[in-house]
Formats: sequence, structure tokens, C-alpha cells
Amino acid sequence: MKIFRGGGQSKNKQCVDTVAVCRDDNVSRIPSAESNKRKTLICVTNNSDSVYSVISLSKDFDVRKKSIEQFSNLRVEELMETDYYIFSGEIPDFIIEKLARNNLDKRIRYINGIYDSNVYDILSPDISFRLLKEQIRICNQNKYAVENLVEVGDFTYGVPQINFIGHKNAYISIGRFCSFANGVKLFAGGEHHKEYVSTYPFSMFFNGRYKVGTHAEAKGPIIIGNDVWFGADAKVMSGVTIGDGAVIGANSIVTKDIPPYSIYGGVPAKCIRMRFEQNQIDFLLKLKWWNMDEEWIRSNSLLFSDVNCLMEKYGISL
Repeated sequence: MKIFRGGGQSKNKQCVDTVAVCRDDNVSRIPSAESNKRKTLICVTNNSDSVYSVISLSKDFDVRKKSIEQFSNLRVEELMETDYYIFSGEIPDFIIEKLARNNLDKRIRYINGIYDSNVYDILSPDISFRLLKEQIRICNQNKYAVENLVEVGDFTYGVPQINFIGHKNAYISIGRFCSFANGVKLFAGGEHHKEYVSTYPFSMFFNGRYKVGTHAEAKGPIIIGNDVWFGADAKVMSGVTIGDGAVIGANSIVTKDIPPYSIYGGVPAKCIRMRFEQNQIDFLLKLKWWNMDEEWIRSNSLLFSDVNCLMEKYGISL
């Protein structure tokens, strides 16, 4: 094996501006420091710093933040010096047209909900998962103050709509590795008083002229365990706890607590069946694989397709 450095020459190869490791006629090239230079990225947003705050943590990019107005005023030369433009929300047509005229439209990346996004192909896994985790806040923060009322575990993806945040007792906790399909709604409050003469929320309107008690409050927090899968357009009412590993069918309305590793569906949601035998459920609840580090999950991922194989490997030691 011979090693040739930038500018050096061999009988078979000329290595310029690279470090080349040569075995016979095969050369694998290691990029030089210049080609390893960090790329540049502009984060365009008028409404939120959340996307910028996450992406700015990336070690792969030099990130700048611009408003839509600031971005639209950039000269073409400045745009050409930037590798990517990330937009949070809708992209104005005139900006798309401007970039397309200059053959720069392929540099556009956008975030408009997890199912309408092409940004993850350029982000490292750690930044991608951090951004997935923040999507719930990003997509709901213009309607409700969710920063301190919603906790989201790592690796959870999807963007449920959160309704009626701000009431007393309104709080949502979402575990790790949860999956939300399109249209899922979490009603963290908004329960009207059925015991009153009228269910109308008088205290919200008329500047307090009608003294009819207080407006509706939440029945309690929504607690969602780990590894819970929500089908499209499922709804969860306040005061509900959903156990680890549960599955909620599409279009279901969850009004009561759901045990771990059960499959619920319907209106109101009822138990269809359990996912595993009770001894298998007990094993998984004791294992708590979602709390393991990434290396453990990676090394055991082939066993995830058969709970008995996982039990065989770890059942005794537990």
C-alpha cells in the first residue's frame, strides 16, 4: 500500500488536493479540508424561532436566520453563495419564481408539518430527531402557549393538533417513540359544564357581564406512554392515560384510560384485542426498551420482529 498526498504523483494515479490511499489501481479518495468545509443554510421564518433554534445546533451547517422580507431582498449573488434555504410554513410564490429563474429552486427545503417536509434529507439524525420532537410545538404555538404545557419524548414523530390549551389542569405528556398519523387531535381542555343550566361558555364572552361560573376546564392531563401508535384522525379527550405500546385505530375517540399493549378503536374507543399474551406484556413493561440507548436498540433491532426472541435473550436476566 502506498500513500500519496496532494500534488504527489504515482505511476497509475495523480492525486491532486486529496489524500489518496492507493491499492494497485483502486483509489479511495478522502476529501481535503477544503471539501469538508461546512455548508451554508438560511432559515426563513416570520412566525417562529423554533426551527432556527434547532437547526442552528447542527455541526454541518453555518446557519443564518432571515424573515420572508429579508430573504426576498437578498441579491442573487448572495443566494448563490448559500447551499440551502429552509422555509417554515408556506413559501410565497414570488420567492419560488425568483429562485427558479436563477436555477436555485432545488436548494429549497421546507417544513409545513411532518408529512409535508423535505428537510430531513440534509440533516444529521440527531438534528432530525430533535426537530421531529419540536414539530408539535412548532405547529401549535401560534394558537396556544404550549411551551410549558406539552412534553414530548425523543424519537416521537407526527404533529397532532392540540386544542384548548391554557385551561386549568390542561397538560400533555407524550412518551418516546410514539407515532402520530395525519389529523390526530388532543383535546386538552374545552369540556363544557354539563351540570349547568346551559353548556354555553358565558364567561368567555360579553366582557364578564354574565356571571355564570367559570369557563370549562380540563378533566385532567393527557398522559401518553411510550411506543404508542395513533391512526389517522384519532381524537383523545382530556383526563385520559394511554399505556405503553397501545394502538389507537383511525377515527377513534378515546374517552377513557387505555391499558398497555392493547388495540382500541371505535366511537367511543373500545378494546379490540391485546397485542400480546399477558406474560409477554409483563416482560416488555419490565424491559422498557424505549429507555435503552441507541446502541442497545441498534444491536437488538433484528429481535424486534419477534417478542419471543427478545424474551429468550433477556427474559431470565430481568
